[in-house]
Amino acid sequence: MIDFSFGLRNPLINNLVHNNCYEKNWKISKNKVIDFHCGFINDIIVDFSFNLTFKTDHAGLHVFVGILGFYFNFDLHDTRHWNDKENRWYLPNEEDMKFIESISEFNNKGK
Repeated sequence: MIDFSFGLRNPLINNLVHNNCYEKNWKISKNKVIDFHCGFINDIIVDFSFNLTFKTDHAGLHVFVGILGFYFNFDLHDTRHWNDKENRWYLPNEEDMKFIESISEFNNKGK
């Protein structure tokens, strides 16, 4: 993972306002998506974040830029979740079955 961020927020704002003005998603392949958001968060003075992740849930590129309340958020990421135990992406419906099994194990521990 590569992560860099810098932020300067207004500490005097005690009534946070967050408006998502525009949101657009593009599916560019079977498992890859581009998300773009822009809007307003009233406590932002300057905010920048760059995040590049690998082998994790929704791995990809995430960029956030905010100036004087207005922000732009760009994501190019994978829609799949990562299976740490087997060092690979979860297969379709496999993740749902693992979740159901873990709930069943949790419920049976007290018996």
